Amino acid sequence: MMRTLTLRIPLQAALPLLISLPVLSSVSVLILLSYFHADSAIRDLARQNHTQVHERIVDRMRDYFEVAERVSRVNRETVSMGHWDRRDLASWRGAVHGTERGGHPLGH
Repeated sequence: MMRTLTLRIPLQAALPLLISLPVLSSVSVLILLSYFHADSAIRDLARQNHTQVHERIVDRMRDYFEVAERVSRVNRETVSMGHWDRRDLASWRGAVHGTERGGHPLGH
């Protein structure tokens, strides 16, 4: 059967087919390999980006918490030094909002 099939296909059609089939198959394999490699590279970059964003958020949150801790420490020290009266919280208002000198804290 194969012999009859090869006899029917002219050499002018068979030769280009025999040459192009290995080339097309190797190109197809290379395309698949590059696709899977690119997919893994994209996943790796996405993971790195996610890690960097997470680290930035953690740094910012740490900064915010440190500021709050410093403000609390300064307030405790100010109360312990006797600059503010614990029983008169209304007297704290000007000092806390920066209006001790009679102005609005934002300059309005």
